[in-house]
Amino acid sequence: MISNRESARRSRMRKQKQLDELWSQVVWLRNENHQLLDKLNNFSETHDRVVQENVQLKEEASELRQM
Repeated sequence: MISNRESARRSRMRKQKQLDELWSQVVWLRNENHQLLDKLNNFSETHDRVVQENVQLKEEASELRQM
């Protein structure tokens, strides 16, 4: 009976440790996800600016050709 209680206690401790590790992983992954979304947004903004600049340069080049 004592052996069973001790075994159950160790089992609960293992499960709690696993749960703690999983929560730690969740926190880390959420943080990583947030950082990646920030990077994606920055790249997207940079892309939009470059596309807009490209359009302007094409318009300027077209105007210069017409001169």
